[in-house]
Amino acid sequence: MNIFRKGSPNTVNECQVNFGFLPAKYEIFIRTAKFLQKFIASENSLCTLFVSDARQQLHGIFMQFGKNIHTACQLRNAVYRNFF
Repeated sequence: MNIFRKGSPNTVNECQVNFGFLPAKYEIFIRTAKFLQKFIASENSLCTLFVSDARQQLHGIFMQFGKNIHTACQLRNAVYRNFF
């Protein structure tokens, strides 16, 4: 709402659709998924200790948007289809 300097949620939603901005909640999901995918793929020995937790969290994010989502790119596409 601060970006567009408007107080009306309807105006903000319309601007988001026209300019292609996702709500912060969805952007956070997508960025978290990207980070977790990179974290899981890392060969760092410290990262490998937490891979199972990262996979569970990533799976939880994917399941919120559909059963056939397995990558951050698919997640972004699903969010865009749902939002726009």
